[in-house]
Amino acid sequence: MTEHGVAIHGLGTIGTAVAAALLDGEKGLRLTAVSTRHPAKVRQWLSDHGAPAGIVVGTPDDAARTADIVVEASGLAGFGPIARAASEWRRIFVPSTVGGLLEHGDLLRDAGRVLIPSGAIGGLDLIRAAQASRSIRRLHIETRKPAVALPNKGRKEPAGAVRLFSGTVREGYSLFPANVNVAVACALAGPGPDNTTLEVWRDPTMRRNTHVVSLESAEVTAQIRVENTPSENPRTGLVASSSLLALLRQYVGVRQFL
Repeated sequence: MTEHGVAIHGLGTIGTAVAAALLDGEKGLRLTAVSTRHPAKVRQWLSDHGAPAGIVVGTPDDAARTADIVVEASGLAGFGPIARAASEWRRIFVPSTVGGLLEHGDLLRDAGRVLIPSGAIGGLDLIRAAQASRSIRRLHIETRKPAVALPNKGRKEPAGAVRLFSGTVREGYSLFPANVNVAVACALAGPGPDNTTLEVWRDPTMRRNTHVVSLESAEVTAQIRVENTPSENPRTGLVASSSLLALLRQYVGVRQFL
């Protein structure tokens, strides 16, 4: 089996989980680089996890140069530089911050491919199938998160759920860029961010990040509800890193679910 080099941009909650799995051994995949603003900290992490010599720790350009696949795990702040590097080196680009594609998608025109993980939601295959026949009448996402994931900026916390936003996915991204990756992924699989609607709720009674996707088309009507256990970053579900690993394994594997 051909071995594919993987570079990771950002070693936070998601990046460390993916890097640790690669270091433990993933058939057909090898960690070649980590791009970071904190090289000393990352080198120590790699040493603590028994990483082999030769893994590059450096800039986005350093990372993209060494790899076949570039994984963005930095959040929006680092999306632009790594997207630009992946494009310039014609690498396969895998974003964990899918919302960044709305803001920086132009940087990826020359990338080898852009592989979008399902992240914290399921049903993207069904949305894509409905979109293939151009029969989607309505695609709507309702996102509800605990108060800790959507801070109230010092204001008195209401007792019940509060709807913070209702509109298109593109409009929602402009207001809540760190909280709408699920909605953006659904929109890109379907009729686009201007033709997909979104509601964002802060709900202090909830303990999990919850997404409900409602799809209506000529061929199918579906409602998909997913409740994700938050990671140490309350905005990010534990399943996000698992989704990236599943995508990488599928890319190098024989059996592919498309």
